[in-house]
Amino acid sequence: MRKPDNEKLRGLFFVAILILLAPLAIELILVAQIVGAEVAVLFLFAFLRHQWQLFEAKLDACKAWVVSVIAITLAHPVSEPKHFYLNAALSVGVFTFTGSLFYVTAIWYPVVLAVEAANFG
Repeated sequence: MRKPDNEKLRGLFFVAILILLAPLAIELILVAQIVGAEVAVLFLFAFLRHQWQLFEAKLDACKAWVVSVIAITLAHPVSEPKHFYLNAALSVGVFTFTGSLFYVTAIWYPVVLAVEAANFG
C-alpha cells in the first residue's frame, strides 16, 4: 500500500477541521472553495481569536457583577453575624417544622426587606 505524502495529509487534516466546523461557520466552506482549506483555517483562527476576546470581556463583566453582588450582600444588615445566625437558626427551625423551602423563603424574605427598609443594624 502506498503511503500518502505529508502535503496530502496536511490537506486532509485541514479539510477534516472544516468539515467538523461546517455546521457552526458555513462561510468557511465558501472561503475554502475560493482560496483553499489552509487559508480558511487561518480565517477560522482569526474568527476564534475575536470570539475569545468577546468571551473574556463577558467573563470580566460577569466577575464585576459577582463582586458587586457580594459587596451589596456584605453591606446588608442581615449579613451581620448576630442577624445572620438568628435568621439561619429560625430558618432551619421553620424548614424542620414545615419541610418546605418555599415557606422559609415566604416567611423570611419580607423580614429581610423590612430590615433593609428600616435600616436596623
